[in-house]
Amino acid sequence: MRARLYAAIRRLELLDVTKLLVGKVDRTKAIPGAMEVYQFHCPSAAELTTLVAGGFATSAIGSPTWIQSGQRHVVIAKASNNSSGSAQPVVGYVWFATADVLPADNFSRSPKLGTGFKLPPDAAFIFNAWTDPTHRGRGLLAAMVRHALSERLSAVSTIVTTADWTNRASLAAFAKIGMNDLGEIYRVRIGRRQFIHIPGAAAEINLVATTSP
Repeated sequence: MRARLYAAIRRLELLDVTKLLVGKVDRTKAIPGAMEVYQFHCPSAAELTTLVAGGFATSAIGSPTWIQSGQRHVVIAKASNNSSGSAQPVVGYVWFATADVLPADNFSRSPKLGTGFKLPPDAAFIFNAWTDPTHRGRGLLAAMVRHALSERLSAVSTIVTTADWTNRASLAAFAKIGMNDLGEIYRVRIGRRQFIHIPGAAAEINLVATTSP
């Protein structure tokens, strides 16, 4: 009943509730299976454009201009079941932001209720992640995060993200890679005004929230 009521209110773009998830990076933890079965790569803006143009990734993967900012990084995964890796479709991707997360990049259902963050220097924020349904349950998310930490985020020691409190699949996936639930973020819109409540634990990692205008 609570979830159905929330869904109805959310459709009116009046309320959004997400979980704040935080995990400490452990580069020594073994990730069985996926690292050997898939190919991972952090593409340039030009490479991402080529992937989309060639039909190996859909436009939903995100904009190549995000990479050009220098504060957005993406890691992609392809199945490595033949020798022509470049001809393989993308079966998963994870986007990371450093320094600042824009409210327009981080919302559950309505851009009007997006939450941005000013990140500390040692943190990265996952603002977009996807795995092809036929490849889920194989440790792919953990493997993509590990690759990004190695190739683009060597100074990062904390990973942060948010997920809608009703999205059990996402919450379970992030919990599986060691991310802890610090509490709920409430975003309420009344007319042109927006109010936000974030867990007090956010201050412990120097995380400062911002909201959509």
